[in-house]
Amino acid sequence: MICKVTFSVRAKNQLEFLNNGEGKKILGWLVANVQGSDDPRANGSAIISDLGDFWLYKVEKYNLYCILTDDRLVILSIEADRNNLDH
Repeated sequence: MICKVTFSVRAKNQLEFLNNGEGKKILGWLVANVQGSDDPRANGSAIISDLGDFWLYKVEKYNLYCILTDDRLVILSIEADRNNLDH
């Protein structure tokens, strides 16, 4: 099945808050690696927690926390990776 990417309201707001270049890099990466992909799990990793099963994508210095079903990826949050920030 082909994967469709959508954003939660929170993730949309976070994406708009980023500077234009960083937001474009994230969107470009999603289009190239996830949107329309037959295997969206190939570029991410699973997060198993007490709250449920989530998916993590690392895009440059950002972590994208998502829910992934067979044909849909919902990006819940875009967070700066504290271990990968430029000082």
